Amino acid sequence: MVWIRKNWNPLLTTAISIFALAISALGWWQQHNATQVYRNNTRQVIKNSTKLAVYDIDLLIYKVSYAKTVPLSKEQLAYQTDSLNQNL
Repeated sequence: MVWIRKNWNPLLTTAISIFALAISALGWWQQHNATQVYRNNTRQVIKNSTKLAVYDIDLLIYKVSYAKTVPLSKEQLAYQTDSLNQNL
């Protein structure tokens, strides 16, 4: 007990430093996990956007190829190209 009273100041300083280091490490870990989640979500959005763009291109090709039998209106064409522009 006497040793603690004599070394109280360095002990307190060391304990606070270790506590601050632990808080910093936990903050880094949380930031790292948030970055991973953001990166994964961004990749999924890009994948979904690419799939939708491919679908729009396929649909546009289909509509244009059957334009002689099924008329393609200006509005339909504008809608398809606008959808494609939004996904690219």
